[in-house]
Amino acid sequence: MTLAEHRRKVLRKLGFVHDGGKKHEKWVFPKETKRVKTGVSHGNGDVGHGLLKSFCKQLHITKQQYQEIASCNMSQESYYKHLVNSEIV
Repeated sequence: MTLAEHRRKVLRKLGFVHDGGKKHEKWVFPKETKRVKTGVSHGNGDVGHGLLKSFCKQLHITKQQYQEIASCNMSQESYYKHLVNSEIV
């Protein structure tokens, strides 16, 4: 599984929906807001620390929370509660 495929899997798990895009895929979180959005490159190359940090910032999570999501320890409901508690939505 490429890193882009992994990121798509995490986004789907959190309830994001694909919203088009030419250079990069656009993904939005549809629950009550359009403030939470991110993109996934069409490339299959490795993503360094800087891009992962940027991805986490766009999702309003820490790298540790990203790892929890990827390992199925954070659900879509928990993520949504985090956004509400952080006053993002």
